[in-house]
Amino acid sequence: MTPTIVLVHGAFAESASWDRVIRHLEDAGHNAIAAANPLRGLAADAQSVSDFIRTVDGPVVLVGHSYGGMVITNVEADAGQITGLVYVAAFAPEPGESAFTLAQRYSGSTLGDALHPVPRTNGTTDLYIAREIFHEQFCADVPEHEAARMAATQRPVTLEALQAPTGENPLWKQVPSWYLVARQDRNIPAELQHFMAHRAGARRTVELPSASHAVAVSHPEATARLIAEAVAPLHVARLLVTLAHKYRRYSDGLAWCDTSLVSPAAAHDHLGRAAVHAMRARLHRALGNLSATLTEVALAREALASVPAESDPPAAAWSTRRRTEEFVGYDAGYAHSILGDNDEARAEADRLRELSHDDDGLELALDLAFLVAYYEEDFDRARAVVAELEALSRASQSHASTRANDLADMDLQEGKPRAAQARLSRAAEEIIAVGDPDTLIIAALTFGAAIGDLDPLLCAKVYGCAHHASVVEGIPNDEYGEAEDRKVMDRVRALTDGEAFDRAYESGPGEDLVELVRQMAALPVPAE
Repeated sequence: MTPTIVLVHGAFAESASWDRVIRHLEDAGHNAIAAANPLRGLAADAQSVSDFIRTVDGPVVLVGHSYGGMVITNVEADAGQITGLVYVAAFAPEPGESAFTLAQRYSGSTLGDALHPVPRTNGTTDLYIAREIFHEQFCADVPEHEAARMAATQRPVTLEALQAPTGENPLWKQVPSWYLVARQDRNIPAELQHFMAHRAGARRTVELPSASHAVAVSHPEATARLIAEAVAPLHVARLLVTLAHKYRRYSDGLAWCDTSLVSPAAAHDHLGRAAVHAMRARLHRALGNLSATLTEVALAREALASVPAESDPPAAAWSTRRRTEEFVGYDAGYAHSILGDNDEARAEADRLRELSHDDDGLELALDLAFLVAYYEEDFDRARAVVAELEALSRASQSHASTRANDLADMDLQEGKPRAAQARLSRAAEEIIAVGDPDTLIIAALTFGAAIGDLDPLLCAKVYGCAHHASVVEGIPNDEYGEAEDRKVMDRVRALTDGEAFDRAYESGPGEDLVELVRQMAALPVPAE
C-alpha cells in the first residue's frame, strides 16, 4: 500500500498553506492530506496529530513545516505505520530542546522583533507576526498581494508551545528523515536547519537558495519532489533500475535496489518489494548470475504471497501484481533452462502461459517457451512457438529480426548453414534498421557462423568486431555463449590458414559491424 502523506503546518500559517504542494503530490498519484495543527501546546498538538494518524489506514509519511517539525518529532511512534519524516524549514529537536532554545543556537533569526503578543484570559499568550512586516519576515519570495492575505489569515501559536521542551523519544531517532532547507529563512536560520538535518541523519538534504520560510508556498514543486522521495523509494528504484539496465550499469542497479529495500516503506509495500526483487532478478540474469536470479525470484514470490489478488492497482500504476508475477516467471524459467533444469523450466513456461492476460504477457510466455524448447534441442516445438509469436498482431520490426535470428540459429543446429545464410540475408536490412546493438551483434555472430565455410576470413572479422562491440556496449556473454562462439571459431579457423584467421579476427575491432553484415548478405547462397 502506498503511504498517505500527512502534512502538518507550523506557526503563523494554516492547513491551506499546503494547497500547492498537495496539488503536485496528487498529480503524481500520491494521497495527501493536511492535518489541522492546534498550535496551543507542544504535547497537546502532538497528541492531536497522533490521534489523526490513528485514523489513517496503511503507512504514513509525516511532513512538518516550521513549528510543525516540533510536532511531528513528538508524535507517538505507535500512532501508525510511520515510514518517513520530512522536515520543511522545520525544527528537528533533541530531547529537552524547545523551538525557542533552538532558534537561539545560531544567529540570523529576526522573528523575535517581529512578534505581536496577545495575552489571553486563560493565562497563555498568543503570538502573531505583525502584519506590516509579515511579508518581509515570513514570505519575502511570495507576491505582495498573496503575502497580505497570508498575514490576514495567519493562525497564532502560543508562547507556551514555542517554549515547551521536546519529549524523550524524538521520532527522527526511529524513522528515516529528509530535510528541505530554505536559505533565505528569517525565522529559522539556514545554518540551524543544516545542523538539525545533519544531526537527525537526514537521508537527503536539499537547499533552495532563494526560498523564504514559506517555502511550501513559494516552491511547492521542489517541496513535493522531496516529499515524493520519502513516500516512494520503491517507485524511484524502478526508474533508476530501468536506467541502469538501459545503460548496462547492472551493479549500480543492484545497489539502488538494495537502498530501496531497506527503506521503512518496503516493510509495508509488499507489491513494491516484490517488484524490486523482480528487478534484482532481471539484473542478476543480465550479469549471468543465475543462482542469484532464482534467489530473487523466490523473494519476489514470497512478497507477492502477501498481496491479495484483488488488490491490484490501476493499470496506470507502476507495478501490478500480475505483471510482476509474469516477469519473475520468465526469469525463473530462463535460469532453470540455462542451468539444465528442464522439468522446472517447462513448468515455469506452462505457468507463465496460463498467467498471461494480454499480448505483452503472452509474448513473454511464448519467448520463454521458445527458449526452453531451444535449449532442449526440440526444434520442431521451438518453430511452432515462433509461429505463434509471428501471429501476434503487435509484432514489430525488432521482434521480426529476433525471430529471423532464432530460426537461423536452429537451422545451424540442424546442420543447415545454407538455410541459415539465406534467412539472414533476407533479414539483414531489417536487422540493421532496428538500430539495437544487442540485436545486431547476436545476428552478426549467427550470420558469421553460417558463412564461415564460404568465407572464413570474413567470419573472423565479424567475430572480432562483434566481440569488441560487446565489450564497448557492456553486453555480458554467458558461459554458454562463450563456449558456442569458441566452437564456431575453432571450426572455421581449421578451414583456412590459422595465422591469417587470427589477423582477420584482430582487425575486426576496426571494422564497421553494419558493413560486415551487408558483406555477408551479399555473398551468393549455394545449394545445401
